[in-house]
Amino acid sequence: MAEKNLISVPDIQVIDEEGSAVNPNHINPNVMSFIMLSAIASNSAKIERHLKDLEGQGMTRLIPVSVTQKTKRLILPEAWQSISIANDGEQTVYIRINSPGAPRIPLNEGETFNQDFKTHKLSCLYFNCAQGESTDLRVVGGY
Repeated sequence: MAEKNLISVPDIQVIDEEGSAVNPNHINPNVMSFIMLSAIASNSAKIERHLKDLEGQGMTRLIPVSVTQKTKRLILPEAWQSISIANDGEQTVYIRINSPGAPRIPLNEGETFNQDFKTHKLSCLYFNCAQGESTDLRVVGGY
C-alpha cells in the first residue's frame, strides 16, 4: 500500500476582478505571502498529525485466540502499531492482516510472528488452520 505524501503543494488559481486567470508572475506579493503561509500551515498540521500517530500510548493488550479451519476475524479494540502472535498449538495457522484478501502468512507450531507498523495501521486480523485442524494463539498488540 502506497504511503500518502505528507507534504503537498496547494492547487491554486488566482482570478482578477473580471474573472480572468492572473499570470502567477504578476500576483500581488501580499496575496502570494498569504497563499504560501496557508500552505505552510496546512502541511505543518499534516506533519503534526503524523508525528502524533508515531507516538503510542505505551500500552499493550493480550488477546488469546482459538483458531479452527473456519476463518476467524478479530477486530482489534483500538488501532495497534505493533503485533506479536505466538502459536502455542500443534498446528500451522494462517494469518492475514487488515484484509481477508491480504497475503497469507503461515505460522508454524511454536513460532512467533512480529510486525511493527510504526503508526496505528493495524485494525483487523484473520486466522484459519487447514481442514480439520485447530490451534491456540496469543496475540499481543502495542498501541
